[in-house]
Amino acid sequence: MKNISINKVTQELVKEIEKHSFGSYLLEGNADLSRIATSNFARQVKQDHFVYEISCKSLITDSYSFVKKLISPYITLLEKDHPSLLVKYKQSLCLLMPFLRKKKLFEDVTLGLDVPRDENPTSFTMSFIVSMLNGIINFLLEIPNLYANRKPVIFLLKDIDECDYSSIQLIKRLIIRSPVCSYYVVLTSSKQDVFNQVEVNFNREFLFNPISYALRTDINTQLQKLDSKEKNEILEDYIESCGVNDEDGLYSAVYHGADKDLKSKYHQEQVTLLNKTEKDLSSKYAKLLFHMEALNDDKIVELLEDAAYHCRISGYYHEAVHYVTHSQNHYWSAYDDQQKAKLLRIKGVGHIRLKENPEALESLEESLRLAADPYFKARLCYTIGSFVIKHEADKYGPMWLDRGFEQIQGLENEKATLERLWLNNSRALIKYREKNYEEAIRIEEENLNKFQETFSGREHAVTHAILHYNTAYVLQDSGRLNEAIDHIDEGIRLVSSNLDLYNNKANILQQMGRYDEAVSYYNRVKNEGYPKVEVYINLGNAYLKLGKYQEAWDHYNYAVKLSPDNPNTWNARGHLLYVKGKFKEAINDFSTALDLDPAFISALINRANTFAGLEKSAEAISDYNFAEKIAPNRVEIFINRGAIFQEMGYWQKAKEDLEYALELAPSYNAAYIFVNLAVIYSQENQLLKAKEYIQQAVTQNSSDPWIKFNKAHLHIQLKEWDSAYFEINKALEISPTNKEFIDLRKKIQENQSLV
Repeated sequence: MKNISINKVTQELVKEIEKHSFGSYLLEGNADLSRIATSNFARQVKQDHFVYEISCKSLITDSYSFVKKLISPYITLLEKDHPSLLVKYKQSLCLLMPFLRKKKLFEDVTLGLDVPRDENPTSFTMSFIVSMLNGIINFLLEIPNLYANRKPVIFLLKDIDECDYSSIQLIKRLIIRSPVCSYYVVLTSSKQDVFNQVEVNFNREFLFNPISYALRTDINTQLQKLDSKEKNEILEDYIESCGVNDEDGLYSAVYHGADKDLKSKYHQEQVTLLNKTEKDLSSKYAKLLFHMEALNDDKIVELLEDAAYHCRISGYYHEAVHYVTHSQNHYWSAYDDQQKAKLLRIKGVGHIRLKENPEALESLEESLRLAADPYFKARLCYTIGSFVIKHEADKYGPMWLDRGFEQIQGLENEKATLERLWLNNSRALIKYREKNYEEAIRIEEENLNKFQETFSGREHAVTHAILHYNTAYVLQDSGRLNEAIDHIDEGIRLVSSNLDLYNNKANILQQMGRYDEAVSYYNRVKNEGYPKVEVYINLGNAYLKLGKYQEAWDHYNYAVKLSPDNPNTWNARGHLLYVKGKFKEAINDFSTALDLDPAFISALINRANTFAGLEKSAEAISDYNFAEKIAPNRVEIFINRGAIFQEMGYWQKAKEDLEYALELAPSYNAAYIFVNLAVIYSQENQLLKAKEYIQQAVTQNSSDPWIKFNKAHLHIQLKEWDSAYFEINKALEISPTNKEFIDLRKKIQENQSLV
């Protein structure tokens, strides 16, 4: 009876694969039976699929443990056979496994400006982690192209309820991307509702959406009907018949039943082995601390401190918080106040990255209370002022920055100068967010001058480059694009290998309309194999401006595959579909973007415009109305809704929207608004008012033939035939083959002959 049940699960899985139902499948229940079912499944599908099969069991702080085990054999293999694939993804691979930088193939890898480090305290984002994970997934998806004739990929991940903190993030991205990237993820967990138990790491609603529950197996319920002997017999039979190696898990002690001395010797041997062979620091710290029996308290205290610091600079934020919390709970009295302050800062920064702001503030304030070093305290005030309080109450940010300046008041040395630069940088950020660009630029330029007075040559080159990068950012938003380019070029001169600088230069070039140059810089970033989704969106935008629709589609589509949970990707692709006249497909993409973010104003406006293109006026107006509630000062809403009201013959509503648009932004698309108002007033037979508006339209744009066409129509209504003839001739000079223009001139000529 049991054999049939497990076979049924296996066959259902195989059927889903045969139907190409790309996505994720979860098997919950007894671990042994789940392992048998999935191993049996793997045997059946390996002929036609490339299967990554691995147990995710790991120590909780052995970061990305299973994926490192998965990748490591391929590193050696690809070094010999296909080094170009390693080079393509070297950035992501080195972020995952920093020890690879000792290999010749990876020695030139540099970290981006958004990767956390002491010389760049401005990075408080998880974006580089997402980019790294996307790069690793892409790497794993490309390997079958080299060794398995492009077979569809299946990730068979077992024991996900016992994986480390960081691997949860990778599993989440695998699940999110699976439907759009056409691969399968099969997961096993011995715990019911495992995702509830780790919701601190997952967005529950988001995670559940892509998972199919057609395959749920309640193995525990089946086992309740059997006695212990039957269970063991069934397991043994299946292990033998399926060829499954029932290995001990990580937590199964090899010294089971042994005496205390033997256990201690075992731990000592493991510690000796780890110290000799383990290159991966994350794994080394996790395993050494697992074998605490072989360590004295002083060594444990030192290891916990080192492990927390390593996790902070590597982006392992859960692990960093875990190590500090463990230190607090068991060894806190062994640290002096300055050590405690440093550990609490690590914990606070970890909480910030995890968007746990109250916990972050608590840790950072306690760190400030314990610290004695003025430079350390200044940096803490900078951290709180810049990245915690702004989420709680903006008005307190400047107060914390002022406290930071107080810590180093009267100190005039290089160390104090660096801290003042970062505090000033945050002041500039506040002014930038207030749209006080001139003041923000003044502060940034003052920062640069002070830096150049204090330091020489390439001293603190990364910090110097960041200051130029930040100055360029403000200049770009204030419209001073040539100056922005100069600062980015200076940053590139200082840190020539940094991809963020090239990416920002491409953004500025695109804003300047220099699309071909922008494409070349975006491609440089893209070809490094560190897949930031915004690079692909921006490349698509540049190709769209160049009229290269296929290239734009390829990059938008790839952006969707990288981040199907990012509404910007769907909105960008939807806009291209709209431009190509594929309105129904565009609606689908805009709707997906809005499912992800119902208040995404650009997607709302774009969907409304597309509904208008389909002549679905009610749906368009509904979207515009909702958009108005979210962004009551967004001028496009009133221009576009006014145009629909005009087409529907609701003259008064159309006038109200268009005239309000002029109040909001007198110069935004003014010619279009004036023409529409002129047409409305002419429909209402208010011809002099219409004439006033059409003249303003001409003043705004004298080269648009359609404005002249509408002006000619108005002259006809006023029976001013000569003026009408003059205007239509002007329109034909610009567009001599336009049939509507030719027909109107013929009509005017006929009426002139009658006068």
